[in-house]
This record gives sequence, C-alpha cells and structure tokens, in this order.
Amino acid sequence: MEWGGAIHAGKYYAQTFTPSVGGPLDHVDFMVDNFFGPPDYPSTAQIVETVGGQPTGDVLGTVSFTAPAAGWYSLDFAPEGVELTSGILYGIVLANDDPNYNSPPTLGCNISWGGDPYAGGILWEWTPAGGWEYGGFGPGPHDGISDMAFRTWMVPDPATFALLALGGLAAIRRRR
Repeated sequence: MEWGGAIHAGKYYAQTFTPSVGGPLDHVDFMVDNFFGPPDYPSTAQIVETVGGQPTGDVLGTVSFTAPAAGWYSLDFAPEGVELTSGILYGIVLANDDPNYNSPPTLGCNISWGGDPYAGGILWEWTPAGGWEYGGFGPGPHDGISDMAFRTWMVPDPATFALLALGGLAAIRRRR
C-alpha cells in the first residue's frame, strides 16, 4: 500500500539512508504523487549529516527544484560535490518555505512512501511544534514507520572501482 505526505511551509520530510558505496553522490530520485494542485511548488532537497539518527547535521548539498505532477523525479547533486562515506547514515531533507503553500488546496509536493522496505534508514517528519519525529501514517511492519520512495545514485570511489575491476578480471580468468 502506498501513502504520501505533502511538504509545505512548516512540514518537511526526510529520509535517512546508508550508502553501501562511498564516493560522490550523482543524483537522488524520489516518487511524487501530487494530489493537491498544479505541479509548480518551489522546493529544496538537501543532503545532510545525521545526529543521533536524526537528519539534523550539517548540510552537505542543496538543490532547488519545482515538483512535477507525479512519478519519479530526479535531482542532480553532482554539481554540489557531495561526498558520502559507505556505511554512514545521512539524510535527504525535502522542504518548502513558501508560506503561500501552507494550506489546502495548495499543500505542496506530495511525497510517496509505503511500508518500511528499506532497513538502512527511515522516514522523518518535521513540524515546528514537534521537531523531527518518525514519519508515516500507514500500517506497516514497524507500526506505521515508513520509508520514502527514493533511490540514490553514487559514483564509486576509485578504490571501489579498482576492486570491481579486479573481481571482473578474476571472473574472466576463472572461465579460461
């Protein structure tokens, strides 16, 4: 089952994630389900460090975007020079500070999620009254805790690339 929530002034969403490959972050994809109006919400996406598991650390890169109507949306982080370390927890924060997008029917960009299929992080919701709290409304394997529908794309660091090349050479050699 898929659920969603709108980012707007006073309500942001973040997904924590743990890259399995270190190196530069190329881009981030996320699913948009826009139920609340035209697809023109000025928004930002940030890659942040985490503190105590929450997406409250230093900002590593910021990309501005205008949300599409629906479907997968890709944000190019390559120009930001965001370097991520394998096995470290980071956050993707989606925000909109425009006060004109704070009430129906213009709630902003509706981000999709469903259940908790990703073990390397979790969905967070931020409001002025509560700060960062576990996000998600739907029933799931972890009592309503969810994950944003997202994908990260990394450029492997040279050491990882070298290991992949050596593994490929070994496989070719074994065949002969």
